[in-house]
Amino acid sequence: MAGVNGYFFGIGATTRLPGFFISTPVRDKDNIVAVATTKIDLRPIEKTWTDAGEVIVVTNGDGVVILSSLNEWKYRALLPLNTQQLQRIDNQKQFADLAIRSLSDNLQVPDDEMEINGISYLHQSVEINDVNWRMHYLTPTSDVTQLAIITWAKIGSITLGLIATFLLLRLFQSRWRLAISQNESEELRELNKTLRTEITHRQKAEDMLLVAQQGIKRSSKLAAMGQLSASIIHELGQPLSAMKTYIASSQLPNEQNQIDIDHMQSILPKLEGLVDRMAEISQQLKFFTRSGENELSLIDIRHTLNQALTITQSDLEEENVEIEVLCEDVTYLVMAGQVRMEQVFINLINNARVAMTHCKTKKITVRIDVKEEEGQVIVKVKDIGEGMSKDTLHALFDPFYTTKPSGVSLGLGLTISTNIIHEFHGSLTAMNNTGKGACFIITLPMA
Repeated sequence: MAGVNGYFFGIGATTRLPGFFISTPVRDKDNIVAVATTKIDLRPIEKTWTDAGEVIVVTNGDGVVILSSLNEWKYRALLPLNTQQLQRIDNQKQFADLAIRSLSDNLQVPDDEMEINGISYLHQSVEINDVNWRMHYLTPTSDVTQLAIITWAKIGSITLGLIATFLLLRLFQSRWRLAISQNESEELRELNKTLRTEITHRQKAEDMLLVAQQGIKRSSKLAAMGQLSASIIHELGQPLSAMKTYIASSQLPNEQNQIDIDHMQSILPKLEGLVDRMAEISQQLKFFTRSGENELSLIDIRHTLNQALTITQSDLEEENVEIEVLCEDVTYLVMAGQVRMEQVFINLINNARVAMTHCKTKKITVRIDVKEEEGQVIVKVKDIGEGMSKDTLHALFDPFYTTKPSGVSLGLGLTISTNIIHEFHGSLTAMNNTGKGACFIITLPMA
């Protein structure tokens, strides 16, 4: 009636037959209106154990034997019961009017070995948790001794047979080796000649390999210098473009058809900042040859992103591209390099701008999401362009790979950006958006 299944083993008050009772609630929607009970006769299981010649007993939570392959052990306790246990058993009429006695007078707490009525047994047991029972499997030690003797006798016979077989095989092998030993000497002489020839050839090959390795080292140095030069050209392109824009705007006349001196003076600090930035880029690009861990500092991702947007503002306005930045009004502090982090943002913003060159929608938008998640800063740069093919996604971060026309890009921007982010212990990945366009994801650990 409490809503759970009930289990109980006992001797029927009317039938005087033992059985296992199971009850379960009968529900009418959420209400329990009755209890269904069934009684299961477990004696066929006992008969199976007896026919198999096994010594198996099952005890309930009080340690009373309720099932056994030996009928005389039933309803006996493995250990003496206390007064409370006896009183509860009597109140429940669990075993009718049978007196519960101990199975053996000198029986201790069941262990690996136990003695019952003068017979020594090896003991194993396992819990039956649902009904709070325990099954005990008992093996007479006399049977174990007899089985051990038989087993060792079989092992001895098998061992002797194996030894005889081994000796016979050795005899055949000796005769076979004797038959071919005359040919081995001649073969060894031929092998020695071949070995000396091979040693001579190997020495020549090693000398050629040493020369080739030296050539590869020189080629690697030249390749590294070429990659570094190409990287510098790529990274300095954006500041130079911005400088051209500022200089051109400073030369525009005002309404009186005169050069605007105030406007020129306002542009000079920006030009000076771009020059400083170009100098810093040329220094920061040394990460191709050495780690820059000592150059890391505590920076705010929002401030770095704003600096990058300032540098790319003129190109974005020229192509009518709007930037939508979504982030909370908090600081996102990471350990990184200010200029190198700006390089990454500038590269991703420019890639998004170029990806939407042929976009036919009226509103061209680059969306930048910044958020903190599980101790990491995640920055997503999304465009609404045509997206990327599988081949492009696979080779996107390889050096000199580009989808832009020849002469427009060196194909190093994403390679440089990836190396920079890895140096900051983060990752840079790319994927296509669910709708259209592509998304670049920067993940950096929070400081």
